[in-house]
Amino acid sequence: MHDARYRQLSLAAGWLFLITFIPSPAVGSEANEELRALQARAKTLEAGKPAPGDWKKLETAYSRLVKAYPRDVAIRDAHGDFLLGRDDREGALREWLAAEKLDPKNVAVLNHLAEIYLTTGDVRQAFDHYLRASDFEPADPIAHFNVANVACLFRHEIGKTETEALELALRHFAVAHGLAPQNAELARAYAETFYVVPSPDWKSALKAWQAHLGLVTEKNFTLLNLARVHMKLGQADEARACLQQVQGPENQRLKARLAARIDSELTPHGGPENSQKPVIDGPRPLP
Repeated sequence: MHDARYRQLSLAAGWLFLITFIPSPAVGSEANEELRALQARAKTLEAGKPAPGDWKKLETAYSRLVKAYPRDVAIRDAHGDFLLGRDDREGALREWLAAEKLDPKNVAVLNHLAEIYLTTGDVRQAFDHYLRASDFEPADPIAHFNVANVACLFRHEIGKTETEALELALRHFAVAHGLAPQNAELARAYAETFYVVPSPDWKSALKAWQAHLGLVTEKNFTLLNLARVHMKLGQADEARACLQQVQGPENQRLKARLAARIDSELTPHGGPENSQKPVIDGPRPLP
């Protein structure tokens, strides 16, 4: 969770680090067939070469369906999704706000609203909606990841102190990792957050990086981070053992620099490293 990664993620088009599969709410049986037909038609148009007016006809059909079933949350949610796909953000927001009034606990709608609020720069509203979604769907790891990611990336904009925001991010990253322990990116997101929280628990950070090590095939980045955490814990021998496993010419300079720091910064009895600068390997996409 270093500054370069913040810049890359915060500028990513479409906020890809937060966009996940959002299932639509259940549709009433009386409208299900009509909605599926419209969604199938939209996929056909996207895959082919629509004639002039085809998209307008489909929008008119969606509007008629909404008028026929004005209290059907799934139809309004699907209509909002369709409008966003046609670059009508105002229309999508209108539909999702209407759906939220009908069902304030609908997770799909809350996630869609959070997504669109992020694209319009309303970070606090996005955070609040992601937080509500995680409250209503506590077993969904991505719901917790979304909360943590926004809290960490935009910690000065969500209405909390920096310390509160970072501690909240760490908690939700921990929950996300615990719910999906085989997801390497969730494990990494959790482990990296220890570098930015005040008074980090380096023993917990060590466990997080060890979990990540068991999930990846390319282990150099993780081993470098494990070496640093061992240094922070004053464990010189363990840090050296991690460095010995680091391979590849591209890592040798950093490996040598860390080895020199172990020799110069740790006492024979093991004193903690003072630097808090994390090992980085450049920005990367998240789940």
